[in-house]
Amino acid sequence: MLKKNPDTLVLVTADHETGGLILNVSGLNLATKKGLSMPIGGSQTVDLETMKNFQKEITQVISHSSNINELKNSIEKCFEITLTPTEINSIEDSQDRHSTIFKVIVGKANCTAKWSTTEHTDALVPIYAYGPGAEHFSEVLDNTDVPKTILQLVEISSTSLIKTP
Repeated sequence: MLKKNPDTLVLVTADHETGGLILNVSGLNLATKKGLSMPIGGSQTVDLETMKNFQKEITQVISHSSNINELKNSIEKCFEITLTPTEINSIEDSQDRHSTIFKVIVGKANCTAKWSTTEHTDALVPIYAYGPGAEHFSEVLDNTDVPKTILQLVEISSTSLIKTP
């Protein structure tokens, strides 16, 4: 449809977020000495920032290890776990070490996911825009500003169509 109508703006969004997904982790210390934001011990609620930092930590461990023994030692020290020979072989043979290490570490934990609410949350929702005028939707907008922005774009478009003699 867009190929035949290149002047079409497509917007995809939601009026609210519902649920608030929570990941609870126990049996794994994600609060490493390098500054991840998780507290030590007990059941821990993992937020998005913590998961991003966890991913960065894995990347750093990989980049600072020149062989599988260094990598094993770094993983065990950094994440306070003990790797089995099977896990070490899996990491060594993997084409995607980052994902394999992530799966091994998380596999050693007791993880549960649940929804924090069945009501609306105050979390921001994304807005995806494609086509002419999409640049007007690239920043955070209040949901009441979306139709206002569309109306402004329609006004700009209609005035540009008026030909002066």
